Amino acid sequence: MLLTGEFPTPEEFEEISKEFKSRAELGDDLKQFIKDLPVEMHAMTQLSSSLLYLQPTSKFVNAVLHGTHKEQLWEYTLEDALDLLAKIPRIAAFIYRHKYKENEFIEPNLELDWAGNFAHMMGYKDFEMRECLRGYLAIHSYVSVVKEFLILFITVIMKEGMLVHIPLICWELHWLILIWHMQVESMVWQARFMAWRIKKC
Repeated sequence: MLLTGEFPTPEEFEEISKEFKSRAELGDDLKQFIKDLPVEMHAMTQLSSSLLYLQPTSKFVNAVLHGTHKEQLWEYTLEDALDLLAKIPRIAAFIYRHKYKENEFIEPNLELDWAGNFAHMMGYKDFEMRECLRGYLAIHSYVSVVKEFLILFITVIMKEGMLVHIPLICWELHWLILIWHMQVESMVWQARFMAWRIKKC
């Protein structure tokens, strides 16, 4: 939807879901690599290390090494991006189980959707906690999209030679970001309150 401005059809949704599931498998070597990481290492450092471990399997790197023309390299970049999008939830869940649950990995349940399966692999079985996690992931994705939009927006301004307009644009962006930040903070606190209520039940 972010690329085309349209919601996918049920058939398109099913097709991309199957595509991600077919790419999500993790090798035993990567699982062992995660197990061997120091438990005291920060989870984001573990995630970065795990993604770098996958570098030898990169289709882009392989294409470059075989002399693929640069105008075709975007295809292999897309392939790598799809592979990472499919694998990251499993990697992140395994890192969570490694760091906090003594390496008791939980295999995915392919009958669940993306957020539900992620919660399942982390070890959350109840519906309420899965919905709370789903809301948090949606908010986090929204924040990331807005950040990337702002970076792209400023890049275009610089490229088009619109520097003279930057003070006015920055002033307007300041208020837009402030309003947006307050809305996001409100959603975050609602999610935290929901999580607190679930914990009390």
